[in-house]
Amino acid sequence: HLNSFFTSAICLLMVFSVQLLYWKYVSNQWLVYTYGDQNFDWFHPHVINGLISYKKGWYIYTPIMFFATLGFYFLFRQQKKIAVSILLFMILNTYVVFSWAIWWYATSLGQRAMVQSYAVMSFPLAAIITWIFKQNKFIKLIAVFLFSGCIYLNINLTWQAHYAIYFEGDNMTKRYLFRTYGRWNIKTNDLKLLDTEEEYKGDFLNKRSIELKAVKFNDTILINVQNQFSKLMIVDLKNNDSKWLRVSANFFASPKEWNVWLMPQLIVRFKNNTQEIKTRMIRVSRLMNDDQKWHQIYLDVIIPNEIFNKVEVQLWNANSSNQLTAINFKAITFN
Repeated sequence: HLNSFFTSAICLLMVFSVQLLYWKYVSNQWLVYTYGDQNFDWFHPHVINGLISYKKGWYIYTPIMFFATLGFYFLFRQQKKIAVSILLFMILNTYVVFSWAIWWYATSLGQRAMVQSYAVMSFPLAAIITWIFKQNKFIKLIAVFLFSGCIYLNINLTWQAHYAIYFEGDNMTKRYLFRTYGRWNIKTNDLKLLDTEEEYKGDFLNKRSIELKAVKFNDTILINVQNQFSKLMIVDLKNNDSKWLRVSANFFASPKEWNVWLMPQLIVRFKNNTQEIKTRMIRVSRLMNDDQKWHQIYLDVIIPNEIFNKVEVQLWNANSSNQLTAINFKAITFN
């Protein structure tokens, strides 16, 4: 079929020539590497992370592909001729895709670089479904339950990403994934788990108010482009029997900062003289709506067992072009 191959090659060149011509037009070079310092890690592929990582694991965010992978066993039993070529393709394709340094591929929902493989993966998926149809009612019922769960989960993640705007495409953490996986009643405070894994739930025991030095309760603190850092607020706290420290304040932003890397931060540091023992922070803008209202926001931190003699509280603007206003700083300890 030489005529078909040549026709396909010509069509392929016509498509790729658009990119080549554009590069030549803007840079006077036929080939331009546009990915900066990003490249392939051929000798250290990120296959495990790419498949099962909470950050962007293929099987975690598209679990039906796990069953499609199991389907290779049944594909070899049903259609061995095509099974060999499809399996070899998927092994090579998976290696190439997850050899890329930024293996999570930006802010997509799941592994977008694997989407092109779904047409090929439909064969092993069909093979396992064919096997299921030949089994007893109990196995069929389990399969329906598992496959329905996969469909439900992807509908839920789509809702989180596009409607509720609670899905984080490239900043997912294990704690936040476990909190939101398959849920529809996500709360704004859950977003703290993208920055810290420490969170207190329940009633306070042995609650005690702690003085914040260098700031009065009704003082107004502003951070912006010119004032990147607020003054240091010192919590009058030494090693004690309390387990938790909560620092809170009321915040106002107009407008809200949406770029996650520029979001202002509320930071708590435990120090022993100049040695930093522990630091925790949250991005304040994550927890605010763009509604021109004041928002009470707090950061919970487990008090370290290591010896410390100073606790600092500070706001950092993180180079945001928007202004953040904070008042009513408070600190409490509890168990």
